[in-house]
Amino acid sequence: MTTKPEILLFNPKGDEQGWLVVLENNQAVPFETKRCYFIYGTKEGVVRGHHAHRKLKQLLVCVSGSVDIYCEYANSKETFKLDSPNKGLLLDGLVWHEMLNFSKDAVLLVLADDYYDESDYVRDYKEFVTIQTKFVRYDEVFLEKSWEWLNDRELKDLTNTPDFTKEEQLNWFLNLPRRSDYFVKGVKYCDIPVGVWGLKNITANSAEYFGFIGEVDYWGKGIGRYMVRTAIKEAKDKKLNRLCLHVLKNSLRAVNLYRSVGFEEREDMSSGRLMYMELKL
Repeated sequence: MTTKPEILLFNPKGDEQGWLVVLENNQAVPFETKRCYFIYGTKEGVVRGHHAHRKLKQLLVCVSGSVDIYCEYANSKETFKLDSPNKGLLLDGLVWHEMLNFSKDAVLLVLADDYYDESDYVRDYKEFVTIQTKFVRYDEVFLEKSWEWLNDRELKDLTNTPDFTKEEQLNWFLNLPRRSDYFVKGVKYCDIPVGVWGLKNITANSAEYFGFIGEVDYWGKGIGRYMVRTAIKEAKDKKLNRLCLHVLKNSLRAVNLYRSVGFEEREDMSSGRLMYMELKL
């Protein structure tokens, strides 16, 4: 479970002689502290962090100077400035975070609710995306979203989708359970429908991959790569020996993605705007 990062304000005590901030477990610190460390002497331009935690709770306090904390969580991105020992940033669960813009005198204190455990770290951003991506049943929600997505001019062109009517789409959907040559999944990111992938023209030996991210805000996150890799696994599970696809020749991002996972162009099968690519399994 991921909770939205939250700024906590502490209650400093002091007078003209100086100030004191008390951090006690289950009071100012909303958990039992098991680990404490601090970061200092960070060079100009250095960005630290670049990871998330699966379960760990942390409270970050800049006790001297200032630092910015970039956070990516669920469907949001936000940068928090810590510039006072009177406030802290609570990170709970799967939050990708990076620490940047350290002032020369910055000292960043971190309190954690558990001991160091490397298995709790998510250090690869692609894995961070994968954890939050789910492939689910293609239902009426995705049917309606697909109508919206595939009637967007840019996406319609990128997917080389022909014109179709609502009635034709509904008939296709209702016939899916009876079709052995078609396999389709909806794609959710943090429970938000974002795309579709599947296999079509399935035979005893081969199938054709199709897939798209319909929500533009989720392009470039690595979801597409996860979709393709899962499709390859699905094809192998079905004991197929060949997977093919069609892609626009000028869609370089997609072409490079497919090449990176092993697809190769078949010039003899390509025509017009479309490139035919094939992967031997």
